[in-house]
Amino acid sequence: MIEGVDIKAHVNNYILVPPSNNSKGYYEWDMVHSPKDGSITEAPIELIEVLQKMKPEPIQYEVSSFASGNTGSTKTAKLFESILLGFGDQGGRNNALAEFVGGLLLRGVDPEITYHLAKMANNNTQEPLDDKEFERTFKSMLDKEIRRGGLDND
Repeated sequence: MIEGVDIKAHVNNYILVPPSNNSKGYYEWDMVHSPKDGSITEAPIELIEVLQKMKPEPIQYEVSSFASGNTGSTKTAKLFESILLGFGDQGGRNNALAEFVGGLLLRGVDPEITYHLAKMANNNTQEPLDDKEFERTFKSMLDKEIRRGGLDND
């Protein structure tokens, strides 16, 4: 963004320690413009304010506007959406959970991962299934997949 200035924008970013060589070139300390002890300088507030103004505003999305509904999206897309949007209203939650679990197992997702994803979706349901009902439905779908021969019965 600014010639000669490297910015560590996130705690998970890597920093280069001179001398370093990467795809952008060779890094070494600029001893002329560095503090006398060679330490990394914290940016002055004025620079931070300029950089903040250059940063684009994040776009806000309403999750429901992306829900597939009946727009012809794939069954796989609907499985992903269920994780975020939950299993729907009372009366359909059990069937939605069964379809979700069956859909993931049919696609080869590990049963333990399937369980955790189903828990996430249930927790994102406005009125989640209670633990007993969740466990019963999950086990039923897992047993069905084992009978179908899609899973090993270890």
